[in-house]
Amino acid sequence: MKLENGERSLTEFAIVQYDPERFSSLAEAFEQDVKPFVDSLDYKEQALVMTMEQAMYRFDPDQKTLVKEALGKLEVLGCGKIVVKAAVKKQTKTQPERIEITVELTPGT
Repeated sequence: MKLENGERSLTEFAIVQYDPERFSSLAEAFEQDVKPFVDSLDYKEQALVMTMEQAMYRFDPDQKTLVKEALGKLEVLGCGKIVVKAAVKKQTKTQPERIEITVELTPGT
């Protein structure tokens, strides 16, 4: 999966490593880098594209709708939102401390 906004691209959605030269902890990397980026994403104002293995999803500003492009075919999905969230998850017995990023297509209201 890949998320792009024309300026930056995300391909990791469970981040466990950070640049120790820029940040002192994973939480600091989240607060100073990941969170501001995720908060700045606006599917209506930017060319926000979510690419999955079989399809690409984006908002079409002319039609004011979400569209799915797969195998060269364009499918109109209707009103909806591309919701991107990020959170720091504490270490568990089976997983390390990590930043989790989720992307959802939700129905419009």
